[in-house]
Amino acid sequence: MKLSVFSKTLLAITATMAMTACQKHPEIDFAGKVIDIRQCTSALLDNNMGYVIQLDYPDSIGGTIETEAGTATGIIVLYEPNRLIYVDDHIHGSFYLDDKYSRANCSLHYTDFDLPEGVFTKLSVD
Repeated sequence: MKLSVFSKTLLAITATMAMTACQKHPEIDFAGKVIDIRQCTSALLDNNMGYVIQLDYPDSIGGTIETEAGTATGIIVLYEPNRLIYVDDHIHGSFYLDDKYSRANCSLHYTDFDLPEGVFTKLSVD
């Protein structure tokens, strides 16, 4: 059976998408404090928010921002928690890095910081 160029291209695209969808990301254990919550879209009923976390650990990940209290380090934005969390909550769990998350899933993009992004995989509030 001979495949056309279109069929081969479609098959290649489908295979690439399937491999990408099943890709396993390394999980990173963390602990930290929620210092801000940013809207991801302008839709009123969309609850996909970006949670700005100041990490206690690991200390090898995170950016720096200026806050009212001064310079904060070890900052990351995490998405898709499995529960409600609020500013000042101390949290721990795990996440995977995805620096393209907001570009792929959010319509609002903040220009006041450029921080690493990730997605929660496990979450507990202390």
